Amino acid sequence: MATRTDLGEVRSKVVLAVCCQYGIDYEDVMGRRRTAPVVTARQVSYWILRNHFGMSWGQIGSSFGRFRDCARHGCNRVERKMLHRAGFTAEVDSILAVLGLKRAVC
Repeated sequence: MATRTDLGEVRSKVVLAVCCQYGIDYEDVMGRRRTAPVVTARQVSYWILRNHFGMSWGQIGSSFGRFRDCARHGCNRVERKMLHRAGFTAEVDSILAVLGLKRAVC
């Protein structure tokens, strides 16, 4: 099992990759700001951490200073956007490529 330090490092790498894609400051994603671009970046980070690194809802929520339900809601929003917006899916795929990951296609 990954240690807390390992999870923190993974989270930092994911958030930095997302920030680069969206042109948003790391501190904004990790902070309390709720503008639409920041929220989207935060939710994409949640989704990547859950689906590619197996972090629990509680681990994701607490690593961002939020409740686990916030992480679950964010992941659900990303899933819905990916189903309906090809451009958004391409953005997520681009972030995954930077991280050396691929999205599973069913």
